[in-house]
Amino acid sequence: MLVQAVITSMSDTAFNRCIQGNPGDSLSGRDVACIHATVGKWLDTNEFMMGRMAKKEEALVNKQ
Repeated sequence: MLVQAVITSMSDTAFNRCIQGNPGDSLSGRDVACIHATVGKWLDTNEFMMGRMAKKEEALVNKQ
């Protein structure tokens, strides 16, 4: 359920950021590129944050 909520939020953010006005029957190359970049940035940020959290958790475990 959490994964679905994240995907929905990411889709809404990408759509609001990338699609100007009412979309037609298909997305333009610019729209697709913008959505791809937005999702890519989110995934990169998520991976970075998960790595940081893992390092902090490891440091806490090693202190004990």
